[in-house]
Amino acid sequence: MKNDPEYEAWVLNDLQVGWSQPDKWSGICGGAFSTIYYGASKEECHAEMWSAGYNNGNGGKIFNDKSKNSFWERRIENKKRIANQVKKQQEKKRIQKKQAERTAYEEYAQNKRLSAQDARTRLVAESSSSAKTVTISQAVASYEANFTMAVSVSNKTQ
Repeated sequence: MKNDPEYEAWVLNDLQVGWSQPDKWSGICGGAFSTIYYGASKEECHAEMWSAGYNNGNGGKIFNDKSKNSFWERRIENKKRIANQVKKQQEKKRIQKKQAERTAYEEYAQNKRLSAQDARTRLVAESSSSAKTVTISQAVASYEANFTMAVSVSNKTQ
């Protein structure tokens, strides 16, 4: 159909004419089902139409049987499959992002702990050198260590 614009125009016109007027009998019969087949040429085209009550009320079942694995059903299934794949990929990215954030926070907390430990080590080293300097340095280091611990604890609770 892509290669023959005249045939494409004929198909579109046929659909427009065929569906422009509602079937007056379909409402009386409880609805109607149609299946239209378009082939490679005009001679291969045909349509079937039957009411819902056709074949002892099996009109709907006949339509469902004929439309199994149709273009539209395959299209719907493909869209569902793609939507599921996208959803899984988004969930995977979300988990990876959360893991990266958690790892970055753990590294930050570890660095803070090491920094506080270094301050304590310096304090001990200074305490052996002079008593007067030790008390001032000790107070400053103690304050910094407590402040660092308080910050890391408050970040963990967030």
